[in-house]
Amino acid sequence: MTIASMTNGTNSNHFTFVVFFCGRKSNINDRHNWDSYFIGQDIYTLNVQDMKKLQGFPESFVLEGPEKQKEMMLGNTIPTNMTYVVGEQLINYL
Repeated sequence: MTIASMTNGTNSNHFTFVVFFCGRKSNINDRHNWDSYFIGQDIYTLNVQDMKKLQGFPESFVLEGPEKQKEMMLGNTIPTNMTYVVGEQLINYL
């Protein structure tokens, strides 16, 4: 899952940032901004559902708590597909 695929290829950024909590909702021109993107002339800010998709969680996965706590949990998460690959490599190593 990428920002470009989520926005049907209309993301103007040449790169995408990781999901982390520090800098959330910063001004789009701030160097700490990671969650807002220009889509055409509009600014799109990632929501919790977007962050879940980027981290590899299925849409049915439920996070409990207020929005800010959900954002913090997702910001501290290792993407599920990366965890799977690391686990496979550990099994092969053992």
